[in-house]
Amino acid sequence: MEKEFVPYELALKMKQLGFDKPCFAYYNKSKKRRFDRYTTSHWPSTCLAPTFSQAFRWFREKYNILSRYEEAELACLEKLIEIVKISNQ
Repeated sequence: MEKEFVPYELALKMKQLGFDKPCFAYYNKSKKRRFDRYTTSHWPSTCLAPTFSQAFRWFREKYNILSRYEEAELACLEKLIEIVKISNQ
């Protein structure tokens, strides 16, 4: 589960860009991730902790780059599948 969330440093940069979507976790002032059922907290000493899926979706929606990010994510998955298939032969 730990790997599902954007790291603190990137979450902080997203906060500075205006990320404010509800999340299931946040980082406290000690940079430790804490879980909450449904948080939108923007206390000065905390930072929301989106999942990678939330982060990509937010960029697609906020900056209207739907096709480019979605295509890049799908292309990446396709390439990973191809790499694994080739290495398992």
